[in-house]
Amino acid sequence: MGQMQVLSLSDMRLSSLKDLPVSGLVVTGVILSWLIYQAVHYVQFHMRYRFPPREPGVPLFGNLFRLMRADTWRYLKDLSIKHGEMFTLKVGSKYWVVLNSTRVANELLDKRGAIYISRQDMPMGADIMSGGKKLLFMPNNDLFRLERKISHEVLGPSQRKIFAPQQDLESKALLFDYLSQPDKWWLAHARYSSSVIMNVLFGRRTKLGDENVTRILNMGEKVFEVIQPGSNIVDAFPWLANVPLPRWMQPWRWEGDKIYEKTLANYAEEFEGLEERTRNGTAIPCAVSEIIRLNKYKQLDRDSLYFLGGTLLEAGSDTTRVSLNQIVAAAALFPDWVKRVQQQLDEVCGANAERLPTADDAPVLPLVKAAAKESIRWNPALPEIGHTLTRDDTFEGYHFPAGTTVTWNHWAICTDPKEYEQPERFWPERFLNEDLDKPFKGLLGFGAGRRLCPGWFVGSQSLFLTISRLLYCFDILPVEGRPIPAGKPFTLSMEGPPFAIEIRLRSAAHEELIRRESGTVHNLNMASPDLTPGDHFFTAEGITFHYRVGGTSGPFFIAHSKSFRVIYFEPRGNGQSSQPPDDIMSSRTMAEDIEHLRRHLSLTSLPVLLGHSNGAGIALRYAEEHPERVDKLVLIDSEIQDVHTTVWHDWAEKRKDDPDYAGAIAGFKRMRGSAADG
Repeated sequence: MGQMQVLSLSDMRLSSLKDLPVSGLVVTGVILSWLIYQAVHYVQFHMRYRFPPREPGVPLFGNLFRLMRADTWRYLKDLSIKHGEMFTLKVGSKYWVVLNSTRVANELLDKRGAIYISRQDMPMGADIMSGGKKLLFMPNNDLFRLERKISHEVLGPSQRKIFAPQQDLESKALLFDYLSQPDKWWLAHARYSSSVIMNVLFGRRTKLGDENVTRILNMGEKVFEVIQPGSNIVDAFPWLANVPLPRWMQPWRWEGDKIYEKTLANYAEEFEGLEERTRNGTAIPCAVSEIIRLNKYKQLDRDSLYFLGGTLLEAGSDTTRVSLNQIVAAAALFPDWVKRVQQQLDEVCGANAERLPTADDAPVLPLVKAAAKESIRWNPALPEIGHTLTRDDTFEGYHFPAGTTVTWNHWAICTDPKEYEQPERFWPERFLNEDLDKPFKGLLGFGAGRRLCPGWFVGSQSLFLTISRLLYCFDILPVEGRPIPAGKPFTLSMEGPPFAIEIRLRSAAHEELIRRESGTVHNLNMASPDLTPGDHFFTAEGITFHYRVGGTSGPFFIAHSKSFRVIYFEPRGNGQSSQPPDDIMSSRTMAEDIEHLRRHLSLTSLPVLLGHSNGAGIALRYAEEHPERVDKLVLIDSEIQDVHTTVWHDWAEKRKDDPDYAGAIAGFKRMRGSAADG
């Protein structure tokens, strides 16, 4: 009986297999083969490569679900305490190595930056939401290298003289915003940071709560939310993007395509505004207009140019905006450091609001520079984006395969007492060391290696000037009953203030200083400033000065541009400038009139100073008094002011036998002879 039952079961199994369709057998065979292949590949992979300690996860998805929670920063901080300097996560089909100290971050991302330079396969961020055109998400390809080169040309240290006047102008406008609308301080931070870079890129200033800037910043925040690990399935399993499915079966595209369209429209609005100003003759020179005019980068289609301009706008403003928020929070929570900074500012600029700090004061204001660096470290809010290995690498016994994503655990590092003493405290003195003047040394807030934020220089310069001027003029206080939520990242949203603070003037003298210095800077029709073609007037020392602007380019110029903006200036007592008493009419006072003009225009220096006849003598006197303010000096038929006979004879005697000076000596003899005859 039992034997018959066994035979019956066997017959049943054979019958079932025979009854299976051929297609079913094929599918079963494919699945079994795939499983065997995956098992063999898994074993071979882990025999060849060795990762830092791996945090356990769930099959197939790894740690993906845990990263989808809002407190990812806390989770990663806890893992750093558990595992030490490095640990490994499995995010879908990808391995992530997380670095928990500046030591390993510098060793891998900086010293080996040439191979830790690419980005992970990120279909949502790199392709769907930006069409492969956003520099931030590009892999290490030709387009990335071209746009990185352009970004350094536009935002790098070589452009100091272009950015400095804008930073001076807009920081005065920031003071005025604090004074007139202190309840909108977070919008003032956004206006300042965006207006500096917007003026340089697109030739326009932004207003408080600027609608398109707000849209761009809010969309940037949305993009960061969507690309965070665990925020979308397609970045965790990039192969899904290659499956030929209709759009309605790709839920990640429903939001991604909308973000792409809105982002492109926001960027396009700035380009179209510039084109409109160009057509009606009100455009001022800017980086984007020069890029278009010169047609220098033919590889970039129009959409790529839109994304490049938008990326540069974000790179030049995001860190500054967020860091200014950090500064005022830290000022309210830790007033001790503010008092020390204000004491230094008062020693340099006067305890009775004698003058505003300037960029030239940086060498004697080390605490302000240190506070700028500390604002990048303390309570960080901006997320990090991982780097991806371009080839296999070995480090301290570990062996990483090409394609591994390597990122730094920013919150954990910044709050680690082994990295920074009393990390929860805002303490600028921690950066008073040999790297004080290197804004990205000792920090990871600007990024790392060859993916360093291209706006680091603009950001660091802006932070110095704004911190020094804000703290010189204002005290920042907490609001009773509304604690500042430090200890977690502040929100990046523009919809409302990230926390509550009270802004209070230090004295009536500081208010008077702000009103005097800000003047008309809050007038947004003043472009770059007061450099639109036509006639302009300003007042200094009770004298009204007139100057006329013509031409289309410079002094805010792009390299290789051959056109210039010409400013025809009339010093006191000339043309439409007013006439002072005779006792203050001299070459010295008229040379100082040029300095009044430079300050009015917020220029760090004069790119070219040209003078003719008596004007040349005044120009020469100005260059003698302010050599650091003149880049190039052109003198035509110059009168030589204040050259005494003994000086002339000494000069001519030393050079009388030098043929190179023969013409000059003959000309001076004629001039001296004419003067004697007169």
